[in-house]
Amino acid sequence: MSKTVELLTKNEFTLVVSLPDNRYDFAKAAWEAGADAIKVHINVAHNASKTQFRELDCYKDVFDDILKDSPVPVGIVIGNEVKLAEEALNEVLKMGFDFISLYGRDMPIALGYDRPIKTFYAIDAFYTLDLVKQISQSFVSDVIEASILNPSNYGTSLSLETLLKYQQIVQASKLPVIIPTQHRIKPSEIKDLKLIGVKGVMIGAVVIGNCVESIFDAVKRYKESIIQT
Repeated sequence: MSKTVELLTKNEFTLVVSLPDNRYDFAKAAWEAGADAIKVHINVAHNASKTQFRELDCYKDVFDDILKDSPVPVGIVIGNEVKLAEEALNEVLKMGFDFISLYGRDMPIALGYDRPIKTFYAIDAFYTLDLVKQISQSFVSDVIEASILNPSNYGTSLSLETLLKYQQIVQASKLPVIIPTQHRIKPSEIKDLKLIGVKGVMIGAVVIGNCVESIFDAVKRYKESIIQT
């Protein structure tokens, strides 16, 4: 069992930190400030952080160090198309990551019914509630990642309309639902995500910034809010 999936299944609320760059000091700041899990990336141009993440070989050393030292589980995004994900999959599996997170459109068949690792199935702006039901009822993944915001709206404030969309997804899903901070979700709004049944938040570049100090401070504030609400 993935430690992260276990947290999302059993705990009231879980804090995952999506690193804006694959740096050891960023990961260390996140776990020291209270992250429950960490996520890194390869083979993807990341909209929120504006980082061009390269192939696995460019990061193997830093990933080995993070995986060796991290007291919390570490997951990974392995590409923004099926072919890239397929090419990286075997090497990623050997390294000991806790989960793989991908948009469904980029997820190889090998990560479906007979998957060798736990997965977060990210739905995008074109999702339907029927798709959410199909994912959860077919058990082709372990967590639904509600990445439903159009990239042109990244960094905007969380609206009531989006909150209600998150609630619809939660109600349609038999799987835990985690919300990434595509909107600039405030620590004070964690209580609203809890209220509608969301099981965790994945905070990234939009709210944690791109330096050690900002990451540490942001993770600490979100963790405190989770504990207090």
